[in-house]
Amino acid sequence: MKEYLKVKACILANEARIIKTLEQRTKERLAKRRAIIKEGNTKYEGKGLELMAENNARDSRAFWGLRRHRLTEVRREARRTYLAYGFIRGKNYVTMEVGCRLNNQLKKTDWEAIEAMALKYAEDDPRAVKQKFAGWMAEALLVLPIPDKFQAAILRKAAYHARPRRTRSEHLANQMS
Repeated sequence: MKEYLKVKACILANEARIIKTLEQRTKERLAKRRAIIKEGNTKYEGKGLELMAENNARDSRAFWGLRRHRLTEVRREARRTYLAYGFIRGKNYVTMEVGCRLNNQLKKTDWEAIEAMALKYAEDDPRAVKQKFAGWMAEALLVLPIPDKFQAAILRKAAYHARPRRTRSEHLANQMS
């Protein structure tokens, strides 16, 4: 099922490209209209200039909205997908994100989203995936400088999922005795 993650990564990459193309078109339209308004072209006197100003305001909002969407939501989701795909393929976090800067660290919600994707798309037993992910995440945290407020919580979660589990039959046998 890792193929689904690969498809998702390709779709997110295409979405970013499409948004960037739309940004460029909008930016060009804005530049043309601004030049016309700046010249004070007599062809567009009165309502024409007002309409152009309204269109500029609309296109400016569209440009910044598209840009924000591409740089925040799409980029964050693509990174999470890439990391989940690498985890499923057995790659180390350190080899996947060589140049990760301190201001670009993953947040707790990012780790949870990556784990959710790994659980959804991995073909192994969910318990085994959780244990493997906890070890993978703990290994990544050893390398990354993480703010203290997140580190304790993340390490506690990794230790919780890495502990040995009893099967249901073992649990019932302990209760009976």
